[in-house]
Amino acid sequence: MQPIGKRNKKPDIIIAIVIIAVVVIVLMQFVVLPLFHSGGTASYSDTGKILSAGCKITLAGSNYTFIKYTSTSSSIINGSIASTNGLYFYIMDPSQYSTYVNSSASSSLDRPSYYNISIGSSSSFSTHIPPGTWDIVLENPHLNSSTTFTVHKLTGYTLGTQTICS
Repeated sequence: MQPIGKRNKKPDIIIAIVIIAVVVIVLMQFVVLPLFHSGGTASYSDTGKILSAGCKITLAGSNYTFIKYTSTSSSIINGSIASTNGLYFYIMDPSQYSTYVNSSASSSLDRPSYYNISIGSSSSFSTHIPPGTWDIVLENPHLNSSTTFTVHKLTGYTLGTQTICS
């Protein structure tokens, strides 16, 4: 028989272990596991290839190609591209793209854009963009020489929303 005023600590320890186990399971479900999502480095949904891996495109001097990308929520555009002669990669909103198309200025990363990067022989990149319609432009900035680029990865991820608790 236990003396009055003392209680058994074993049920308290068991309850504490159960609470810790539940917290760990919840954290794994909503914090750790989404980091290992098969499409990228965070919890994204609506994964879409913008250009397929292995895609090769040759651009004549001072020429470009573009891809429309539309997302209804915040997104991440990431990729890895190799180029034989270098190229510029832009993400532009429709107004910036219109200015780009109508401009007679020479190639420059100073052009208005939401995001830009100069790709030498090979570059990887990742950027967050807000919801909307975007023009992804790949430009050969060289006047007298063509460039061939090879896409290793060019993907868009719509950022998923999760409610951990309400």
